[in-house]
Amino acid sequence: MGESLADKTSVESSWVDLLTAAIYGSEVIDLATSGYTTFHLLPHKPFTRTDLSLVDTARNITKAIALRPDCIIIVLGSHDLRRGWNNDAIVNNLEELRTQTSIANIDYYITTSLPVAGPEALTEQVLIQKEQILQYYGKQAINLFDHMATPESLPDPELFTTSLTTLNEAGHKRVFSLIWQQVTSR
Repeated sequence: MGESLADKTSVESSWVDLLTAAIYGSEVIDLATSGYTTFHLLPHKPFTRTDLSLVDTARNITKAIALRPDCIIIVLGSHDLRRGWNNDAIVNNLEELRTQTSIANIDYYITTSLPVAGPEALTEQVLIQKEQILQYYGKQAINLFDHMATPESLPDPELFTTSLTTLNEAGHKRVFSLIWQQVTSR
């Protein structure tokens, strides 16, 4: 679940397609949609928060848990930061998603963001977010950033389309490899 990185409609052979093929005999359900943020995935709750208007009950954590999966992989990019939310809000939202999976006794993984082509301040925030996710979620964190970035912390042009905002086939293969390695190492 998450944003366009997990949305298997973005290329012919996405990491989601590769995962589906690798776990033959099991079902992979893709709840991702382009542009989603951590706020879209929050559970529907009866309290008032201005950002809860973004909750998508057809694709949020409540829906994912209702499907009773063995594992939920939360893949989100930098959309939260691009919309002006800070890393504390993002980590709070990720913690709510983690709490919901734990209550339901479902394994979970949370990926770091990919590197971004954009203002230096955005890259700095993505790097902070990466460190927070790795620190807070330990073995449940999947570090995509370091394996998809140049030494300058920019998107690796070998793994992204010319816009440097979308993964190409090689990028999806790399993401699949990183996710598969983490998920099967348990």
